[in-house]
Amino acid sequence: MTVKIERVVSVRVKAMRSELALSQSQLAKKTGLTPAAISMIEKGDRDIAISTAKKLAEALGVSIDYLAGAVIYPDTEMCLRIELTKLKQRMLEIGDLAKAH
Repeated sequence: MTVKIERVVSVRVKAMRSELALSQSQLAKKTGLTPAAISMIEKGDRDIAISTAKKLAEALGVSIDYLAGAVIYPDTEMCLRIELTKLKQRMLEIGDLAKAH
């Protein structure tokens, strides 16, 4: 079975955007693309030029190889940033719960 590169990129862009807690609009702003273009990329409905892949990779802090599926994991620094973002978000949630009580 052949997997189209657009499908791999679409899954990875959406996953990394979610991990970074970015909306499609925020990612669009970081890349210079439109929110509609980001949506089409995430659905796999748009061919992706190398220049677009580069913009996405830079905005998400990963390599083009990662977006294209050539490597399994984003770089170590990216993993640490994702975990730090999750930790900060969880600490804010705990703080909000403590204030509510």
